[in-house]
Amino acid sequence: MLPRERVMAAIDHCETDRVPVDLWAEEPVWERLLSDLGLKTRDALLERLEVDVRYVSPVYPPDVVANGVKQNMWGERWMMSNTPWGRDWEHVTGALGDVTSLDEIKAFRGLRATTWTTPPGRQCDKYAAMRSPMEMPTSLSGRRACVDLRTSSATPR
Repeated sequence: MLPRERVMAAIDHCETDRVPVDLWAEEPVWERLLSDLGLKTRDALLERLEVDVRYVSPVYPPDVVANGVKQNMWGERWMMSNTPWGRDWEHVTGALGDVTSLDEIKAFRGLRATTWTTPPGRQCDKYAAMRSPMEMPTSLSGRRACVDLRTSSATPR
């Protein structure tokens, strides 16, 4: 089975040749895996580990770094810290960390990206493409979480 067929069959509760494989990792984990396995690209790593899923993500405006603090378009903030997994950005204040009233929460509007990244080349036909777990509502499940990249808009179903 092609990876895409494997994932779609599993979502439909049909028999597959093996359990579909996914990989989601923080930056230090990617770097360590690439280094330990002697690979140059994430795609090479995904191939080596026989990962069936490729993620598509919105293209966000770049984060701003000032005084050692990184902030995204929603106001979430991180500082570079030593972690058990290596140096990485750790949260220091959440997007709504400074609110003091229900009105402030109601007024908060996160921005939305309008373009989506896609796996390179013909991977769209071979792999299951899903929205990043960080972009999916936690209640989203099944086929609704998959993206059919053969459509011209690459919009999540």
